[in-house]
Amino acid sequence: MELLGTDPWPWLWGAVALAAAAAGIALWLREDAGSRSVAASLVVTIAALAASLTAAAGAGPPVQATTAAGTAAVLALVLARWDGIARRGSGLPPGVGGGRLVGATGVVRHPAATPDATALVRVLGDDWGLLAEPDPPLRAGEQVHVVAVHGTRLVVERVRPPGDAPRDTPPSDGPTAPGAP
Repeated sequence: MELLGTDPWPWLWGAVALAAAAAGIALWLREDAGSRSVAASLVVTIAALAASLTAAAGAGPPVQATTAAGTAAVLALVLARWDGIARRGSGLPPGVGGGRLVGATGVVRHPAATPDATALVRVLGDDWGLLAEPDPPLRAGEQVHVVAVHGTRLVVERVRPPGDAPRDTPPSDGPTAPGAP
C-alpha cells in the first residue's frame, strides 16, 4: 500500500505548510517580530495545508493553486477585520502612520549604548527609535509615554508611578511652608 500514491503535490504543499509554520514559530519566538509577520506565516501555513488536502483528494494543480489562493485571501480578510476591531478597541484612532501612537505607553527594549545610538521602544507591538532621549538616559524595561511623532522617530517621556519624584529632583523631607528655607 502506497502512502498517498505517487502524486508529489500533496507532499510539496505539505512542505510549504511546514516551512511556513516553522517560519511563523521562529518569528513568534523573536522578541522584535511584529504580529503581522506571524499572522502572514499563519495564512500561508493554512493555505498550503488546504492545497495539500485538495491535492490528496485528487484535484489537479490549477484547483490546488486556486484553493491556496482563495484560502489565503479569505484568511487575510478575516485577520484584517480582526486587526481593525482590535485596534478600535484600544481607544486609539484608527489609521496608519505614527500619529496613532501619541498618547500610547511603551517599554524601552534597548537603551542607547552610545550618545550617537538610538534607543528602541516597543509601542503597540512595534519597535520605534527615539528622536531624542530624556536626560538621564532610559533603561531597558522602563515605561515611557509617547508625546510626539516626527517621521519614524518618537519623542517620549518617562512614566512615573503616582507620587514618584523625577530623578533629577532631590527627595523632599516633607511639605514646606511658603517662604520657608
